[in-house]
Amino acid sequence: MQLTKVLLVSVTLVSSTLAQDFYWNAGDGNGKIQWAPNCDFNGGDYAHYNVPAEQCGGKCLESNKCTYFTWGSGICWLKDARLWGFGPTSANGAVCGYKVLQSEPGAACGDYFDCYSSICAYWGATGNKGCCRNKPDGAAGVTMYAGYDYCKLVPNGVSCWTDSQCASGHCRGNAAGFKKGTCNW
Repeated sequence: MQLTKVLLVSVTLVSSTLAQDFYWNAGDGNGKIQWAPNCDFNGGDYAHYNVPAEQCGGKCLESNKCTYFTWGSGICWLKDARLWGFGPTSANGAVCGYKVLQSEPGAACGDYFDCYSSICAYWGATGNKGCCRNKPDGAAGVTMYAGYDYCKLVPNGVSCWTDSQCASGHCRGNAAGFKKGTCNW
């Protein structure tokens, strides 16, 4: 079991506090779950299952809503980051963990829980969803086009429909949104 760099999302936590207080281990899903013994994430519960501790992380992976979990006394508690706002605490005999989320803009996503920025929308004009960047002022980095959310701040070289998608503000060759263009200066 290896100590892993902690990457938490959607809530304001200091990862150095987590790394210092608990020894995080790679778990289910080829390391997509990190877990530690003798800890608890208090609050944010939305579902629970009567399963062994070693199956709790897998239950979290099965749910798009789950970002954190705690197992104790035979019960796996799935937690939603929108309902929770505190770091892990010590709890003898319990196991807690979190889902490792994508942080790179453009990384494939299925839901906003998959992204460090908490924004999952269409990336460029590809038809594939990707994690979006937040705007420098912290505002959501999405724009509406043809009834769908598309990432803003897309880098040069990525396909686009509108100027508002591009970090440069220029979607060259898009014919006013009637055909795909390319983000370019």
